[in-house]
Amino acid sequence: KMARDVGSEQLVQALEDALVPRLKQRGQGPEILGPFRNLILAASGGLKLVTGTVLEFRWEPTDVFKVSINGKSAGDLPNGGHLGWAILDTYLGKSSLVPEMRKNVEKGYAEWH
Repeated sequence: KMARDVGSEQLVQALEDALVPRLKQRGQGPEILGPFRNLILAASGGLKLVTGTVLEFRWEPTDVFKVSINGKSAGDLPNGGHLGWAILDTYLGKSSLVPEMRKNVEKGYAEWH
């Protein structure tokens, strides 16, 4: 869920900046980021994503990476496992972009498990 208004182009650029080094760490080039960028920009119409917008990423066991905005599918990326891992590491890894999110997930998991 978006905590503040942000332009879709700015969001995609920030995600790419975080994902490229993580993809390289896995021996992958940034090629998948072009289709990823296109999905987000097409689904948002290239407009600002306002506070409360839900941007959802799902990495399926079939290695398909799915993107949706406010519950509406933006599309799927086949062979998206490396992208899925990079997104998880971006938000839940040791160098999380949103440390509070990581803490909340850890706390929720500990309470559930």
